[in-house]
Amino acid sequence: MNSFFDTAIDRRKQGSCKWDAAFASGSGDDILALSTADTDFQTAPPIKKALFDAVENRVFGYTSPAESFYDAVVSWMHRRHNWNIQKEHIVCTPGIVSAMFYFLHSFTNEGDGVIIQPPVYAPFSFTIKKTGRQTVENPLLYKNGTYRMDFADLERKASLPNVKMMFLCSPHNPVGRCWTYEELEQVAHICTKYNILLVSDEIHFDFVFPPHRHTVFAVLPEKLTQNIAVCTSPSKSFNTAGLQLSNIIIPNRELRRKFINGQHRCGSHLLNAFSHIACAAAYNHCADWFDEQLRYIQDNDTFIRQYITQNNLPVSVCPLEATYLQWLDFSASQYPSAPERKRFLRQKLHIHFENGLVFGSEGEHFERFNIACPRSTAGDVMRRLST
Repeated sequence: MNSFFDTAIDRRKQGSCKWDAAFASGSGDDILALSTADTDFQTAPPIKKALFDAVENRVFGYTSPAESFYDAVVSWMHRRHNWNIQKEHIVCTPGIVSAMFYFLHSFTNEGDGVIIQPPVYAPFSFTIKKTGRQTVENPLLYKNGTYRMDFADLERKASLPNVKMMFLCSPHNPVGRCWTYEELEQVAHICTKYNILLVSDEIHFDFVFPPHRHTVFAVLPEKLTQNIAVCTSPSKSFNTAGLQLSNIIIPNRELRRKFINGQHRCGSHLLNAFSHIACAAAYNHCADWFDEQLRYIQDNDTFIRQYITQNNLPVSVCPLEATYLQWLDFSASQYPSAPERKRFLRQKLHIHFENGLVFGSEGEHFERFNIACPRSTAGDVMRRLST
């Protein structure tokens, strides 16, 4: 199936946020867009077939999820993550960022503190600021080329009287960590101790590379998971973000009720009819396709690391335990400063990575490289970095 993923798809001038933004920068027609976290592979055939069949045979009136949709989600969580959920736990939203707004409006007030762990996915801080809440940073510790949590600092921040919520990124975007069971257990103990609602963004949870194993936060001991919500979506695994569907799993009935009420106050109710169809097709029929994609991305990671080593490039790559996002450290290069490096990469090399400062000041020396692309694209990036 490698030829399937090797095929380059021309996404220019088709409304692709990633590619259109790159071209709008005026960096040239040969620009390589490697920023936004969506893949550059063809859509899995079973998803396309399901959508084609829907166009032929369905009426697109107001649509709510069918029982078969819920069965597909429940089955995927059990088969892939050994996680037994019930249909009633699932709340559909147009995306995880939308869900973050709903959580903030439903469970916090203006001025309340929300913990994040930078460098981290930018909408975490964006949603907090836009809703008038306070960002409380618990920065990750970077040592010997990898990251770990600062649990002593986390407990200090969690004990602050205004802190009501924590946004956890698991696996972590952009640093590529797959948190261990023990690490998550420590987070759970702290949040439980201080009665903090933990919202775990696990959108990348299918992209985990052996020998690492993802632990869904909700499978920790029940006494530690009464005040949690897990955010999932097929959008990263199958590149369906444009269909706008996320499945927010909230086992606690009272939390779920408050979340749904907040969602409705924000004007969100039904989603588009295609989103549920695509999700069910992905979870029911695309497991083998996904596994091939995962192997291909891991081979991309190996190829890039070998190229950097063999060509003595002044760039280091953090270990990629999960996600398809390499975190490149340019601190030893001639462009350690983020603004200068951004100009060099985009204007001279015509490469659009995601600049590390997007994820917080801790990302000053870094670029995020989306390696979910054909091998030829990864090779072109490496050759340009070698010039």
